[in-house]
Amino acid sequence: LAEPVPIERKTRMPISRLFLTERLTSAIPLLNSVPSAIQIEEAIDATLADFNRRVRRIKQADLSIVSGTATYTLPADFQSVIRVGGLLDPTMGVIIAAEGIIPIPMTFRDTWTVAGDQITFYPKPTYTLTRKMWYAAKHVINVSANYPDMTSEEAEIVLLGAKAYGLSYQATKQVGTAYSYRMGDVQVDKKGVSEQIGVQHAVAMAQYEAAIKSYVGTLTIQNFIPAWEWRS
Repeated sequence: LAEPVPIERKTRMPISRLFLTERLTSAIPLLNSVPSAIQIEEAIDATLADFNRRVRRIKQADLSIVSGTATYTLPADFQSVIRVGGLLDPTMGVIIAAEGIIPIPMTFRDTWTVAGDQITFYPKPTYTLTRKMWYAAKHVINVSANYPDMTSEEAEIVLLGAKAYGLSYQATKQVGTAYSYRMGDVQVDKKGVSEQIGVQHAVAMAQYEAAIKSYVGTLTIQNFIPAWEWRS
């Protein structure tokens, strides 16, 4: 069976946090000081969290297993485990490790748990070797304030969702200030502003949902290695 293949996406340059912030700020004109700078950041963070949860990007990491050590630190962009490569050579019933060939029952199965940014194997490994792990990766910001794996296509999707979040702040603010009245021949109607923002919010959210569904539909995942299958 084929190994799961990480999806490679082309991008011209790293997407920076500043780029996302400036683009979103320009996309939502201020209305009564809303959205604020803090709300802009919150909108980006909320959309990124949603995007990471719904778009499962596959990456591969090598876990350097050391005899006597059960717990290992996961990659910074780790979100969830998809598959951990198996130990056994099914044709021989052994583990091929740094210590040599280790006979082991064909019925042997190890397990693992994840807590925070660490993975722990049970029983504690008595072998030294490298195990492959495929995992769902999230976008994380690096020390240069960039999202190194984010493509321009993904950035545009995130901005659609963040715009919807930003407009929701304005809509919430306007609910408390919407009113209408008539004084003689003069009529003042502030409800229309709130309704317009509500429509803009609905449109932005619909565009984001459509973009997410279209993008996820382009991601294909090949068959996974069974837990028992050995790879050198």
